[in-house]
Amino acid sequence: MASEPLDRVFEDSPVPEYPSFEAIQVGVDDGIAVVTLGADPDRPNPTTTMTPELLQFFRIVRDDPTVRAIVIVGRGKVFSAGGDVKVMGERSKRMDPSVNPAWVKRLPVDRATDFMTALLEVDVPVVAAVNGHAVGAGLRIAMLCDYVVVADDAKVGDPHVKRGLVAPQAVLLGELIGARRARSLVLTGRLLRGEEVVEWGLADEAAPRDEVLDRALAQAAQLAELPPLAFRWTKRALNNRVKAAVAQYASEGYALESLTMLSTDHAEAAASFAEKRDPRPYEGR
Repeated sequence: MASEPLDRVFEDSPVPEYPSFEAIQVGVDDGIAVVTLGADPDRPNPTTTMTPELLQFFRIVRDDPTVRAIVIVGRGKVFSAGGDVKVMGERSKRMDPSVNPAWVKRLPVDRATDFMTALLEVDVPVVAAVNGHAVGAGLRIAMLCDYVVVADDAKVGDPHVKRGLVAPQAVLLGELIGARRARSLVLTGRLLRGEEVVEWGLADEAAPRDEVLDRALAQAAQLAELPPLAFRWTKRALNNRVKAAVAQYASEGYALESLTMLSTDHAEAAASFAEKRDPRPYEGR
């Protein structure tokens, strides 16, 4: 008896069960999964709470034969503002290992690299609908997707250094947009907008904010119609180099970021940002 084609075998696989997410929302319609970042419309979709759930989703969705493409969009007017600065400020006040050694387990050294690898290993097309600001770890989500549509008024960049933190994804940015542009972006903390985001290679197209999700859904539908095996294995070949960079450099970057979380420079940067004032002179040298 002739063996079944591989794509038919994948289609007949059982549908996995998804947990009840709280920091993200997942819905599937006509083979396209829409992942909405954030649960509270009054907060800027911080990755602090979303990352563990996104990691879980990316690992599960690989085994879901009903999903042919994924669109990631932010709730409200923000895609993702990265780490929660308020949480950072509160955390910096209690990061004394002699008093609270439990904070060590919350450092993002392993969790961040696991997240990037899980997203890179999703076989189906992943499209980012950057409907608003995408900064820091929010930018990381978008730049690891296969196609990015950005709102023409969205601010996109990586202000880690301005917050007194090492920019852990600097090497990854260099891999994707080139070392010179990565330096300019992360060392200055500058934020790009619309067409400038496209020109720098961080997005594929810019659109008015109210059109971003529709364009992303249309692009996801087009990609979903491509021969699935050819797509997934070509994508894998493209992502292997990025995964190698993550494996080689990312853990060091996140370890160094974790060290700067202990610094008075970071504590002052987080406090001044939260209090909307200029930072006092920094001590770190």
